[in-house]
Amino acid sequence: MAKTIDVVIGGKHFSLVGEDEQLILNSAKLVDKQVTEMEQKHRSLPFNTVSVLAALNIAGQNQQNEKQKDIDTQYLIDQLNMMSEKLDNSIDL
Repeated sequence: MAKTIDVVIGGKHFSLVGEDEQLILNSAKLVDKQVTEMEQKHRSLPFNTVSVLAALNIAGQNQQNEKQKDIDTQYLIDQLNMMSEKLDNSIDL
């Protein structure tokens, strides 16, 4: 059942609604960290701009993680195929 979870991001309070409280808290912590880093680098930018920069950083990291996951998955598939082929060859002997 959905519930309201209060979080602080960039010093601002937000009430979020969701079912997985821990996921929301962890996500808010990640966003807060990115917003804080952007605020420190770009002190003169408004909160909305800093938030967009933080979102872009998180999206970029997510894309990198997805790409690496695909590479790792393909590597595992290749390794399993090689093992399977070796097993097939050893059975044929």
